[in-house]
Amino acid sequence: MVPVACVNALLKYTTRELSLGLRQRLTEHLQAKYMRGFTFYSVTTLQGRSREMEQLMTVDVDKFCLSLTELLSNVLKPTLDILIYARRLQTSVGSVIPLAMALYLFSSGLVLTRTRRPAGDYAVWREGGREGGREGGRKGGREGGREIGR
Repeated sequence: MVPVACVNALLKYTTRELSLGLRQRLTEHLQAKYMRGFTFYSVTTLQGRSREMEQLMTVDVDKFCLSLTELLSNVLKPTLDILIYARRLQTSVGSVIPLAMALYLFSSGLVLTRTRRPAGDYAVWREGGREGGREGGRKGGREGGREIGR
């Protein structure tokens, strides 16, 4: 358990460091654009519409960089895990089994994608008909309730 915890902590640390580096470079780029020409002066004279523009830009850049690095981490870590697992499987049982597994996963994903859409369309069509029927029944009940209440 300890090695897994260390790897996860290292991954989190690396993600934060990558986010920090990206944030620093993006902030420098945006500041260079913001200070070029009369952009800074024209934004500060708008007063009512864009108060604290620098603070908003800083917060947005921070959130963007953190989200981007977490997205990269969440996509690359499982991919790396699969590649390591496939490599270990290949060395222990040969290359036929990982290839067969990849072919099975690809074909089942293709079949599920092809059958999911018609089934989803049918379910939407079927529920749409039911909801229309329920709505009509509710309207009659509401109108009947109003008549009784009067």
